[in-house]
This record gives sequence, C-alpha cells and structure tokens, in this order.
Amino acid sequence: MKRFLTWLGKHKTSLMILGSLLLLLMVYYLSITYSINTTACKIVICLYALFVLAMLLWYKGSKNLIALIFILGVLMRMVYILDTDIRTREHDVGELYGVGHLGYMNILYETHQLPKEVGGQFYHPPMWHLLGAGWLELNELCHIDAERAAEGIQVLTALLSAWMILIVDKIAIRLNLKDKYRYWVDLLVAVHPALLILSGSINNDCLLLFFELLIFLWILRWNEDDSWLNTIVLAFITGFCVMTKLNGALMAVPILFVFIKKLIIIIKNHWKGFKKYALQMFHFGIISLPIGLWYQVRNIIVFGKNSIPQPPDWYNVEKFGIVNRFLSFNFQEAFRIEFNVQLHNLWASIVRISTFGEDGSLMKIPILAYFMLVLNIFLIAISLFAMIKYCFSKEKNIGFGLLAVTWLTNMVAMVCFNVKYPFVCTMDFRYIFICLVVGVFFLFEFLQRTTKKWISIPILAICYSFVLLSVGLIFCY
Repeated sequence: MKRFLTWLGKHKTSLMILGSLLLLLMVYYLSITYSINTTACKIVICLYALFVLAMLLWYKGSKNLIALIFILGVLMRMVYILDTDIRTREHDVGELYGVGHLGYMNILYETHQLPKEVGGQFYHPPMWHLLGAGWLELNELCHIDAERAAEGIQVLTALLSAWMILIVDKIAIRLNLKDKYRYWVDLLVAVHPALLILSGSINNDCLLLFFELLIFLWILRWNEDDSWLNTIVLAFITGFCVMTKLNGALMAVPILFVFIKKLIIIIKNHWKGFKKYALQMFHFGIISLPIGLWYQVRNIIVFGKNSIPQPPDWYNVEKFGIVNRFLSFNFQEAFRIEFNVQLHNLWASIVRISTFGEDGSLMKIPILAYFMLVLNIFLIAISLFAMIKYCFSKEKNIGFGLLAVTWLTNMVAMVCFNVKYPFVCTMDFRYIFICLVVGVFFLFEFLQRTTKKWISIPILAICYSFVLLSVGLIFCY
C-alpha cells in the first residue's frame, strides 16, 4: 500500500489528466443516450465547493488540495457543457456547412483539405480546427451523426480548460508561491466564470490560452535549465500556439525577454557558452517559425491576402472618439449586463465581459450580477496595484517580471487592435484571456508579501465571495 501511494503521488498529474478525459468522454456518450439530471449535479458541486473552501481555510499545505480543486473545476465544466449548447454564448461558430469555426472543421473532416477561400473564419490557422475534425472522425467511428458530434466538441474545450488548472499550478510552484496562495490561484482559475464560458466555446480561444500558459511554464523551465530538450519543446509549443491563432505570436515578447537575459549573462561571462546558445536560437527559429507561419504564407501565395473580415457597419464605434473609448472608464457600461451594440468604452467592456461573458446571459439574477461585477472590479484593481507595486519594488523574480511583460504586451496589442478595428466585437475580453491569469498571480503574490492582516483579510473575503458566486452561477443560467 505504501508503494502504491508513493506511485500515486509521483503520477498524480498524469492520473488527473487521464481521469478527467475518461470522465468527460463517459458523460458525453451517456448524455447522447440517457437524460442526465444536471440539477442534482449542481447541488453536489455547490456542496463540494464549500468543502474545498473549508479545506483552504483549515487544512493548509495539503498536498492533495490541488486534486480537490481540479475535480471541482472538471465537475463545473462537465455540468456547464451538458446544460449549454455550442451556439449559446458562442463566437463565430456558424453551421456545419457555413464559414464559421464549425464549417472550417467540417471541411477538414469531409475533404481532408484546407478551405479554398479565406472568407469567414477560414483566415485562422488550422491547429484547433484539425483537432475538431479529428473529433468528428472519432465520432463517425462510433456511428454518431455529425450534428451530435459537433455538440461534443465541447468535451475538447472543457478538457483544455480543466488542464489549464494543472499548468497554472505548475507555474505557481516555479513562482515560489506558498501553498496557501498557490491553491487560491488554482481555485480562481478553476471556477472563474470567464474560463467556465471558455470551456464551452468551440472557437480557437481555449486552445490558444492553453498553449500560452504552456509556453509560460516552459519559459520558466528553460530559464532554469536551458537544455536542448527544453529548447525544442518550447519551439514546438510556440509554433503550435501561433498555428492556433495569430495573436499567439505575442508570446514571442516574454520568450525574447528570457533569451536576451541569457545573452547578457553570456556576454558578462566573456562569451562562454555562446556557441550552444546561438545553435539553440537557430533551431528554435527553424522549428517554431515554419509551424506558426506556414498557413499565413500559404494564404498570401494562394489568395494574395490573409485579412480579417470586417464586421457590419452598425458594430462600428469609431464615432465615439478616442477619449470616450480609451481615456476614460464608463461605469454605466461596465454595469450593463445585456449585450448592446452601442457600448464603446474598452475598459468597461473588458471588466464586464471578464465577469460573465459578452451577452450577460450567464447571470440572470441582476442583483447577484451587479455584486459579482463589483467584486471583479475590486480584484482587478488590487491585481493592477500589486503588479505596479511589484515592478517598482527591489525584490525581483524573473517569473513575475515575465508576467508583467506578458500583461503589458497583450494590453498594448489590445489597444492597437481596437484602434485599427473600432468595433464592438473587437473589445471582447477573450482576446486577452492570458491577462486574467496574470492578474490572479499578482493578486496572491501581493498577499504573500504583505504582513498586514487588515489588508489580507478583506482581500481574501472578496476572493471567498467571488468563488462562491462563481460556483453559484451554475444555478443561474
């Protein structure tokens, strides 16, 4: 038994990944045949969430707490995808024979060829759509029709969203967060409503965030051990990230940050180790660049373009001006739950959408929605303060420095994107999901460093309230 428990401890992450895969596949195939009582599941999840919160409060340092949090995240995603079809709170899904993400997957599935145009969502690189096409192939082997199989693509996004919890946990360990705060990071990622919505969205945003977090983890690994294996793995992950969605290329900035830091160390050591470094950079480039950019090059050669399609004119918000859009914060828009094409303030849009999605349909009880918005604003404000305070502090950690660089890169890119494409839909928080995770890390880094209970206790109370409301959301949509 002792050997068995030791083996379980060593392979805990692998077993959780495999277990979540089997659970979600089993639930998916059972849901096709049988009616599942999701209300009973919701009650169980709420009780389980209270248990996990109690464990956080009273049983600090438990090595099994990550497993409990992971199970909570998987269960919440399981119930969400059972209750939510692929066209609810969706982004450019379309029909099986349309030009949306689903049509893209269907073309790859039926013809085993790339789309013969770049209209609709076909301008996106095909990494995620290849996985979706593979899912349709798998369902065909099980004699499940295409429409039902399309609904089941949510199993893939739910798995990716759940596995992010494990990646975030590994990052938190490398950032030297104490167990108590590391588990809080895991918990917020496990139950955050924006990531819950992401788990049921079958566009390429979920896979993009998965690869972005994986890149960040491997940057930290490479910084500690610049072996050939870590270099090649980082190159492949980076290539796959850009092959999922073009703005995955923004992760090149924190990667370059670490590479330059390494070069400075080599120069200070009188160029010792430069040959190995130069060869690694060469191999990183010849692996990641072709994988990430081949589809864009192909579209330019074949079609002469690879442009983003223009949204309808009534989505255009350019008339509201730079000040109203970027240089102010519109509280009225931030607290408007329902989707409205006249919303134009970028920062209010980010706050609102990062709480419960673009159309606000996730929360149908207004008073709870407003309360959750207030909590989210507090958490965002505290995390921004924590990041600024850290950047001006004397104590430095390469990991948190990279987090700050990642956040700044994505926010600058978001502003530039909205200047070039001034539309309601381009203000969606889904383009900068990585900033949510960065904010969570800085929030608990700040709590770890502060010794004042009059500061830490209210912030933890806000976190408790936010977690409970997030879990409660599964009753309200």
